[in-house]
Amino acid sequence: MTITEALAELKVLKKRLETKRAFYLQNVVRDDRLKDPLEGNGGTKTVLTQELQAIKDIEARMVSLRTAIAKANASTQVQVSGDAKSIADWLIWRRDIAPGIQQFLASVQQKIDQGKRTEMFPNRTDGQPMKWAFGVDEKVLVSSIEQFETILGTLDGQLSLKNATTSIEV
Repeated sequence: MTITEALAELKVLKKRLETKRAFYLQNVVRDDRLKDPLEGNGGTKTVLTQELQAIKDIEARMVSLRTAIAKANASTQVQVSGDAKSIADWLIWRRDIAPGIQQFLASVQQKIDQGKRTEMFPNRTDGQPMKWAFGVDEKVLVSSIEQFETILGTLDGQLSLKNATTSIEV
């Protein structure tokens, strides 16, 4: 089984788990005066015992799949823009580091744009337009933003390729 197949199975299992839990909750309590609606299947207690076991089995399968994926991700290397890391490391970088980089670069760009707009309006006491000194080369900033976006795009492509071709044992 590939990682992509395992991830697809996890989605299906999650949905089945939600359905089984909902069924279980719907049948936990009923009016004692009414006929047991699950009598034909052995009765509510029997059916709920079976459902609870099925829930545990699904949860165990989900853990097995996630564990196998994690092992494969920890041992599979991916190179992006000359930087080689395990898939696990890249996933952590994308989740925990990349949003901060993206926000930081956008904030720097916003500050520069703000400074350029302010420069056009006279707001000094002598009536002269405000002049700003920029400590960042805009070409370098634009290049950094493009490089970051390239890394994210390349990483997504590499992860998709590795997920589709990396086999796991469950």
